[in-house]
Amino acid sequence: LSSLFNFSILLSCMFMGFILANTQRLSSAFFDVLRNIDAPLYLIFFVLAGADLQIKTIFSGGILVLGYILFRTFGKYAGALLGAMWAKTISSIKKYMGLALLPQAGVALACALVVKHSLADEWANMILNITIATTIFFELLGPSITKLSLEKAGEIKE
Repeated sequence: LSSLFNFSILLSCMFMGFILANTQRLSSAFFDVLRNIDAPLYLIFFVLAGADLQIKTIFSGGILVLGYILFRTFGKYAGALLGAMWAKTISSIKKYMGLALLPQAGVALACALVVKHSLADEWANMILNITIATTIFFELLGPSITKLSLEKAGEIKE
């Protein structure tokens, strides 16, 4: 349906989830079924995303991968800091919350897969590989950094 009307497949699926989650009559039955099959669906999604990873593309675009990591980290930290300053939160929140935002996963990969089908092969391939590589990087380090930053901010006990 989204292809027929030239809508984003990603946004259409997210909207469908929103509708299902907020429609009491359908919500519990649908999500009960989904809970039984979500693990294999995630597995298939990430295996297919990983199948597009090309090591030589990552090495040839290494400066882009490094730039993405640095600028994304800076953006997350600066954005959280500015938001915390605007909200007048305590200093520990201002100092550590940006680092808690580092993990990156499914939505970034889904967006990159959408881009893959709408750009020329060379650019689409580069964007997809940068996204996969940085998702691996942020998912390896992100959860530990998030836990540490939440502990330092006093939001969870050590």
